[in-house]
Amino acid sequence: MNKQEDCDFTQFNETLLSISTQLLDTPTSSLAQVMNSVLDECRELLGVDRISCLPNTKYIAQEWSFYAVSGENIPNLRPNLSYEIKAKYQAMIHSGEVFNSDEDPQLLELACQLQQQKPLNHILIPIQAMGKPWGALAAANFVTHKVFDEHFIRCSTILGNIMASSIERLRHYQELSHQQEKVIALNKRLIEDREEQLKIIARDLHDDFGQRLASLNLELGFINNQLDESAQLALFEAAAKLSNITRDLQHLSRHLHPAIIDKVGLYAAIESESKKMTLHKNILLSLNLSKEVLYSEEQKLHIYRISQEALSNVMRHSNASALSISLNREGKLAKLTIEDNGRGIPKNAISNSSSLGIESMHERAALIGGSMDFTLGKNQSGFSVKLVWPIPDDIID
Repeated sequence: MNKQEDCDFTQFNETLLSISTQLLDTPTSSLAQVMNSVLDECRELLGVDRISCLPNTKYIAQEWSFYAVSGENIPNLRPNLSYEIKAKYQAMIHSGEVFNSDEDPQLLELACQLQQQKPLNHILIPIQAMGKPWGALAAANFVTHKVFDEHFIRCSTILGNIMASSIERLRHYQELSHQQEKVIALNKRLIEDREEQLKIIARDLHDDFGQRLASLNLELGFINNQLDESAQLALFEAAAKLSNITRDLQHLSRHLHPAIIDKVGLYAAIESESKKMTLHKNILLSLNLSKEVLYSEEQKLHIYRISQEALSNVMRHSNASALSISLNREGKLAKLTIEDNGRGIPKNAISNSSSLGIESMHERAALIGGSMDFTLGKNQSGFSVKLVWPIPDDIID
């Protein structure tokens, strides 16, 4: 190795370290934003006019996606390439061999059909991702004829392998994100369907059973006027039980479909529900609800359902004597906190819980772009449930 080659290798290793560090330090969610700039750094390091990372895919007819960068005034690839041209090119990539136009005129001829200007020379170099064949690194020159020697191929292979592994890392992340979006969309549809069914049941309970109970109560009143005093007392007790059933039925109907949030607003509905529950359990209630509207129509029902579930958990499990509910704005976020002074629940018990209520809160929070946090109070007593969600832009503005 001569001094020039030694100098080239030193520069290559330094730049290679810089590129590797940059890719590794970049969060996967932001990787797409830096991919082209890193690839352009590779292009300059190799001294070529265009460089591309081309995956080996069998579905070229449907999609032919890749990363490519070019120097200034370098022609673009032709739009709407025919399937035949892409298939020939893909067959070379799939072979896993090095194709050099200096030795293979067929590659140069094919390269001429891929872009709007004939390149001086072109090369395809097989690259791997995580130890498995991935595709090829393609390089082309349009201004100066650079010889693609063994040194160039060796350097290109190393750079290509690094880029291919990063592209695969990004692709897996995007696939997982897409699957997560599909799950959220499915949960949204299921919850909406469930709410619609609850609405129908609530309407039937109110309109049908409620009216029938009311009619029955009137009939009892009519019968009461025709009975002697001892029989009236028994009828009065039956009427009282009927009134209790009617009240419970009304409460169940409101719980199934909280029409109250449409009539009086979300905050008044939360206040009404919390006062009703705490009064029944003799719990001291502290309310601090913002007067601002910090939610969209789509978010409203989910926020109410989450508060409903959190309040129900306090009533059923906490054995609390005091409860505080606060809602405030923090920049572009809104935060609802429901905190009690009861016996608390260890956080690991929450994270390992298979409770449908806890899962439902997480699902509903995700549907409005928010998140849930469950916190055990000091001295292992008391418990706090926090819902944070983004305030819609049209409300912030």
